[in-house]
Amino acid sequence: MFTVDELRGRSITGGHGKNKKKTGHIRPPLEDQAKLRVLYDIIVEKYPGRMPTDINLVLSDVVKPSASGMM
Repeated sequence: MFTVDELRGRSITGGHGKNKKKTGHIRPPLEDQAKLRVLYDIIVEKYPGRMPTDINLVLSDVVKPSASGMM
C-alpha cells in the first residue's frame, strides 16, 4: 500500500522515535493520509471499539515507516 519512498524517515503520526530525545529530530507523519485512513477503517471494522492509539501501535509495528532498513 505504501512504497518504500513514502515510508522512509516517517512515522505513522509524526514526531515519534528514539531520535527525538537524542537529536531533537522529529519525523514527519506519512504524507498520504487517505491510505492510512483505509487501514484505520479496515481495523475498526474488523475490531470495533479500538482506540486510535491502539491502532497506531499496530500500524507502526506492521508498516514500520521509520525502520532502520528504510533509511
